[in-house]
Amino acid sequence: ISSEYQNGICQPKEGDYPLFMYDQNMYDRDSLDSGLCRGPLLLLVFRAIFTGPRTATADPGMLPGKAPIAKKNQMTTVTPRRRSYDRDGHFKVQRFFLKIIGLFEDVEWAKETLDWWNTEVFATDPSEGASDDEDDETASSLIEAQREQRRRRAQEQAHPSAAEQ
Repeated sequence: ISSEYQNGICQPKEGDYPLFMYDQNMYDRDSLDSGLCRGPLLLLVFRAIFTGPRTATADPGMLPGKAPIAKKNQMTTVTPRRRSYDRDGHFKVQRFFLKIIGLFEDVEWAKETLDWWNTEVFATDPSEGASDDEDDETASSLIEAQREQRRRRAQEQAHPSAAEQ
C-alpha cells in the first residue's frame, strides 16, 4: 500500500495513520493501535512546540531559557487535544484531527498512551497520578459513564445468555 501512496495511485484519507505516527518497534499489523501516537518524530515536534526547541532531543523535562508554550500555559500533562496541536496537512485536517481525538475514547489505550507521553515530555511518573482538568469529574464525564452503563444493560437484556455466563 505504501508504494501506491508514493506513486500517487492512492490518496491518504483522514482515517489513515501515517507510519511517522507509530513507534516502529511496537507496530503490529494485527493490533493497529499498538505504538500509534508514539512515533519519534511526533515526540520531537511536540516537545519542540510545547517545551522548547532545545528540549526536542534532550532528556524529558524542561530546560532553562525562554518560557515555552507549556510553561506559559501552566501545562504539566499531555491531553488528546494538546497532543493533536501539531497536526497539519493538505487533506481533510479537521476530520483527521477528530479521528486522532477519537482514538482516545478507548480509556485503557488513552491512559497508556498519555502516560507514555507525560513520561517522555515532562518526566512525569504515571504512578504519581498527574491529572489535567479534562480528567476531572464533570457532568459530561458522568453522562458518558451513564450512557456506557445503559449500553451494557441494553446489551445484556438483548443477549441474556451471554450475561449469565
